[in-house]
Amino acid sequence: MPISREAPTVIRAAGAADISTVVGLVTQLASELGTSAELHIDETEWRRNSLGPSPKFSALIAERKAEAVGVATYSPLFLPDSGKEALYVHHLYVVESVRRQGVGKALLAQIAAQAADKDQAVIELGTILTTPRRRFFEAVGFHVVAGYATYILFGDGLATLASLGLDGLS
Repeated sequence: MPISREAPTVIRAAGAADISTVVGLVTQLASELGTSAELHIDETEWRRNSLGPSPKFSALIAERKAEAVGVATYSPLFLPDSGKEALYVHHLYVVESVRRQGVGKALLAQIAAQAADKDQAVIELGTILTTPRRRFFEAVGFHVVAGYATYILFGDGLATLASLGLDGLS
């Protein structure tokens, strides 16, 4: 049954009982973006890394009528050039039935409020260049930095480069 547009949206921090929901929503995002092959999720690791005294990342859940309709994951980032901390948004996903109803914006607004409270100067995120999600990010104020590209090294490429060691100097 579709969630009513009139139902209020609640944004809250994800807790231990929410890990399966967070993982499920992130998996749906990866499927929609065609990046499922790169997704390696272990719920035990996500629980350990998002909870406890020194979490490596945080997650927010968006709910309507006690049903999860969105998720955002983010982690601290340090900007050496400015000497300031920032936040990096790793995942932002809203279920299709409630898209264009402000849920994604509410999740990002909560992250922005946390950044402002901690005097964090920047929120950074990345997305696939061909996705329509870019229009949403630009509409809420994000912009592409001219001349800036994010490169990612993983898998075989990471292993190959790491194996070069000092031999890579030649």
